Formats: sequence, structure tokens, C-alpha cells
Amino acid sequence: MNLRRHIRRDDWTQFHDVIYARLRGPFRGAEAEMQLMRIGRVDAPFSVRNGDGQLVIADDGYGWLQIAPEGGHWWMTAMYDPAGRPLQYYFDVTDGNALGADKDCRFDDLYLDLVLHADGTLTTLDRDELDAALTAGRISEAQHRTALRTERELRSWLNRDAMAEIDGIYALLAEKPAVAWEQLD
Repeated sequence: MNLRRHIRRDDWTQFHDVIYARLRGPFRGAEAEMQLMRIGRVDAPFSVRNGDGQLVIADDGYGWLQIAPEGGHWWMTAMYDPAGRPLQYYFDVTDGNALGADKDCRFDDLYLDLVLHADGTLTTLDRDELDAALTAGRISEAQHRTALRTERELRSWLNRDAMAEIDGIYALLAEKPAVAWEQLD
């Protein structure tokens, strides 16, 4: 089926001395889990393709903001450098987000992703993986339609105003005391 991901991001084993600040509240008309993960140090910088070059999205002192709306079909991870400058906004299209009473929210990935770059351009990734998952029977036709509908909805929202809205959440959480995962309320 789909790949399950957790807000703690403990699958990123190359991150160390990570601390968190979190907030649960309204975002774009829905209850949402919002969490800033501050990365103390990494085994090695992690970069992704960005146009013709590479963009470092994880290194010592970087921050990853995650926003997961309840009942939504997307999960955003925005990456910030140590000075708080946004690097990119990465949207996983999901089969729904589980925001239980516990702090470890999760989602099932539907393969399709969108990246809002710091310059305002928007890129869709992995459409081929979404289609292959449908062909292989790993997702249903309904899940495939949900993914494509969510992509259209995200494309209609994501612009510089959306970036400012997201950056406001980052600024709010950056002011909160950050603690180890076990100490989160």
C-alpha cells in the first residue's frame, strides 16, 4: 500500500540533537498540527536538485516546519536555513492525515508531491509514481482521483501569499521554547 510517515521524522536517522516546538490550532479553516523541528546537527548536509543546481535543505541548525491539516490530503514540510530564510515548501499528497490525541501525527503518502520554491515557482513531482501505484494496484482509483484533486487545490492556493502565511507560523513557533520529543506536551 502506501508509505506511512510520522511527524517526528525519526526515519531521518542522520539528524541529531533535534528539538521541537509544536502548536495545534486553526490553519486555513481546519484544525492542524504545526511543528517546528530544529536540527542540531547532521551526519552530512542533505541536498536536493533545484533547477540546474543543488539546494541544501538539511544541515546543522536548519529548521523544518510541518503543517498537517485535519481532514486534509496534504502534509507540508517547509525547510529553513539557520537564519530563518525559507528554502522550499514541500507538499506530500496524502490519503488523509491522522491527528490523534497523541503528539505523533502521521499520514499515508500517495506518491504525488509538490514543491513551492523560494522564488515562487511551483513544481509537481512523482506523477509517474502515482500512476504506477494505480497500475500496480497499490492505490485505488478513488485514491488516484483524490491525489489529482489535491494537486489542483494546492496549485490554486500556493503563491507568495501562501508563503507569507506559512512563514508566519514558522516565526511563531521559532519564538516558542523547543524541547526534546519526550518533553513535548
